[in-house]
Amino acid sequence: MLRNPIVGAVVFFVRELVRTVAWYRDALGLEPRTLEGHDGPFALATAGPIELVFIERNEPAGRTPIVVFRLASGIYDVVESLAAKGVEIVVPA
Repeated sequence: MLRNPIVGAVVFFVRELVRTVAWYRDALGLEPRTLEGHDGPFALATAGPIELVFIERNEPAGRTPIVVFRLASGIYDVVESLAAKGVEIVVPA
């Protein structure tokens, strides 16, 4: 069920979005793009098969990165398999 998850994104909480975008662009050669989300601006940068997500937020050190992964079989198959094993699904997928 979770044997082959595929990393799809890595989320970073950053203190200064503009400074972060400049650093990833100028130092690492990535091409971050800034977008407007429902909670304010955020940035995305593609690094090979992984999307880097930068969200401006005043979080304590150590709260990121957060790895977001895809499931080869899909979330509904995983939820169904867990329910079949007696796991209580508290929030539906």
